[in-house]
Amino acid sequence: MLTPERLPSLRAFALLDYGRNPAGRLAQTGISKLLPQLDILSLDIDVWKAMDTSLKQAARFKTLVDCQYNTFGYALETRHVQNLRILGPYASMGRWTDAAYSRELNYCADTLRAKPFTTLSRLVLDFFPSTHESSHLNVDEAIGAIVSVCREKRIEVVRDTVPEDRKVDDPISQEMWRRQRERRRSEELK
Repeated sequence: MLTPERLPSLRAFALLDYGRNPAGRLAQTGISKLLPQLDILSLDIDVWKAMDTSLKQAARFKTLVDCQYNTFGYALETRHVQNLRILGPYASMGRWTDAAYSRELNYCADTLRAKPFTTLSRLVLDFFPSTHESSHLNVDEAIGAIVSVCREKRIEVVRDTVPEDRKVDDPISQEMWRRQRERRRSEELK
């Protein structure tokens, strides 16, 4: 059981191995007791979807929910999602290309544009390293499309490095964590 007494300096928590009964596993950790001390909680969309509503409400401002591009629409329809990170095509297919990333972002822009209302306040996009100079424009155009839709809907876009392999790479968004620490400090000063 995770408790503030056992982990007094824990500020970031990620649950990646969601398997069967993800919400049950999360509840068993005692995460609700840790929420006040956490700056950021990083969860997969399936874990978030299965969580108890009261826990979602308590954690929504500090939780970064991860989704694949093909679950983006599903993530937008999920209640209380405030911060969403789109994992790149390489996270699901094992390798990425400029064309795949462009298609992913255009799909997400179209999906978001079609939603009349969303609770989303922040969208985290990868700093995608273009592999081919000629296709760099396609990636730039796709990023421009999703940024434009986000601006229309008053959704902040955060650019950060998205983990290629969440089992190996740090799953916590460093930029979101930095922003959450700043938010906590400003709230403490009030």
